[in-house]
Amino acid sequence: MSLELCPAGGVDEHEPALSPLIVHDAPNLPGVADRRYRVGVPVFALRVYGPKLIEAARSRAGHLWFGEHERPSGYLRVQDLFS
Repeated sequence: MSLELCPAGGVDEHEPALSPLIVHDAPNLPGVADRRYRVGVPVFALRVYGPKLIEAARSRAGHLWFGEHERPSGYLRVQDLFS
C-alpha cells in the first residue's frame, strides 16, 4: 500500500526531506499530476495502521480523496518499502 499526495501547488523537487518521495509516473486517474509524493506503507504496518491511515485521509481531506486503487505487482519502488 502507498499513500500518494498530489499537492495543489505542485511538487517541490528542491526540498531535501521530500525529494526521495517524489515519483514521476503516469497518473491512474484524470486530473492527477504525473509528479507527486508517494509514501509507502510497509505490509506489517498496513495490518495495524492501514484502516487508520485511510480514515485519516478521508476525515481530513475527504473532498480530495480519490479512493483506493489496485496497482500491479512491483508498482512500489524499493525505497517506497522503507518510507
